[in-house]
Amino acid sequence: TDKVVFNSISMTGDVDPGVAGATSNFGSGIRLGVASGSSHANLTLQNNSVYMDLSSSSTAATRFYAISGPANSYSFGTGGENYNNFYINPANTQLQTGGLGTASGNTLTTQFATLANWQAAYTAPQDANSIQSNPNYVSNSSDLHITGAPNESAGVSVAGVTDDFDGDARGATPNIGADEITLAGPGTVQFSATSYTDSE
Repeated sequence: TDKVVFNSISMTGDVDPGVAGATSNFGSGIRLGVASGSSHANLTLQNNSVYMDLSSSSTAATRFYAISGPANSYSFGTGGENYNNFYINPANTQLQTGGLGTASGNTLTTQFATLANWQAAYTAPQDANSIQSNPNYVSNSSDLHITGAPNESAGVSVAGVTDDFDGDARGATPNIGADEITLAGPGTVQFSATSYTDSE
């Protein structure tokens, strides 16, 4: 009954710049790993926001995934994976939305370029209500508060989670990610007289 919910993740930059040793492994924003068997008991993976823009300057074949798992037969039990935002920079050719496989190396066995591909990846499909849009963090490197759409009011309530990382209360339709914001509603206009007259 593990819950991995309401996380904000940002992974950016070159993993092996300059004289650093070349990377020999793929990377993932969220990675489901299974030590034994083909599933966890009842994993709930919801309302997580991933911004992915990693690259490898030394190994062009290396791939980076917003989300990855062991195999399409993975079972979430009574849990599920949904209401997540898996954003990848579309200009970065080393990125994939998702991947499946257990071997180490530069890439996973099966890759899914788009969210639509990923939504059908598992034998029991997941992420029906997930999105793939820039979460618009205040700063991708230092401040993962959101500024509004698309994460705002795009999540679902999770029992036992009542506030965000600032202590702000979660709404009935919470935001995806760690930050819960409430944007100001429309204002009001008031006139002091009951009628006005003016020429064209």
